[in-house]
Amino acid sequence: MISDKFANLTDARTGENTRYEVSDAALSAFAMFFMQNPSFLAQQINLQKNKGKNNLQTLFGAYSNPCDNQIRNLLDAVSPVELYAIFSRIFNDLHATGYLSPSWFSTRAY
Repeated sequence: MISDKFANLTDARTGENTRYEVSDAALSAFAMFFMQNPSFLAQQINLQKNKGKNNLQTLFGAYSNPCDNQIRNLLDAVSPVELYAIFSRIFNDLHATGYLSPSWFSTRAY
């Protein structure tokens, strides 16, 4: 699962202000880009209230919904080098399963 790939990101926080996991912030940011919805996190909060679960949990494995400011604050301490390796693994996984082949894209209607 994709959440495993974000599990070991740097967490530079000190003290007890740890309501949100850095991995949940990274998954939330990834999910916003993946779903291409600027109101993605607000939608997830509504789903959680109304259905008792949300796409962030079921699709991405994150269990908290940090707001955009919290995401920025948590991810500012993460080195881009850490993310390069993660996105490289995600890319390789997608490529290995055929999702990045030209034939896969040519059969999809946009």
